Parts: sequence; structure tokens; C-alpha cells
Amino acid sequence: MLLIMRYRGEERISPEVRVSAWLTWRHVVSCLRHDALLIEGLDLRFPRAYQLVWKFWIDAAQVMAHATHADLRRVDIRLLGDQLDQGEHFVLWKYRGETRLLRLSQQKLHLAVQQKINELTAGSSV
Repeated sequence: MLLIMRYRGEERISPEVRVSAWLTWRHVVSCLRHDALLIEGLDLRFPRAYQLVWKFWIDAAQVMAHATHADLRRVDIRLLGDQLDQGEHFVLWKYRGETRLLRLSQQKLHLAVQQKINELTAGSSV
């Protein structure tokens, strides 16, 4: 569900979408790092090539995570905390003096993470 508000011809992304994008990219980075550790332990024909490709993907995901975090700061969204509890991710954040809570199920987050990984790795032959 993408919440975009139009104002005088420009698109403004809702704060909820910005916070969920930050959470998604943060989890993309952690998933790719976890997979990179698994690849290091495998007996592959060209292990260095796979490690370099994985490093590239991790670096690209980190850039996106930093960009979404900078976007949150730019629109004055302060992250107060996040927690995983009983299959749901909770993110507490503050926007315009109002404290809000984003609640996202683990299944929806994993689906969004997988979509971002697919976008990131599209066109790769590895």
C-alpha cells in the first residue's frame, strides 16, 4: 500500500512509507550479510568472484539504507526504536511532535525484503 499525497503537482511520500522503506532496506542489508557469511563457508569453484559480487550487493543496499535514513532526517522523522515481537516488527517514531507506531508483520517485511533483493540483483548472472 503506497500512500502518496499530491500537492501542487509534486509527489510527497507519506511518513509511514518512508519509515517502512528504511526498515526494509535495513533488513535487506542484514539478510545479504548473513548470506555472504554462508557463501564464505561453501566450497565453490570461484569463491572470490562470488564474494566480490555479494560485497557489491551489500554496498549497494547499504547506500540505499543510508539514503532512506537521510530522507527520514530531511523530513524531520526521528526514529525512537524498533522491536521484533511475536512475528511483528514495531517501529516507534516521531513526526511533527507526534509519536507514532508502525506495525509490520514479519511475513510482509520478508516479502518486501525479497522484492528489494530481486530489484537489486536484477540483471546479474550470479
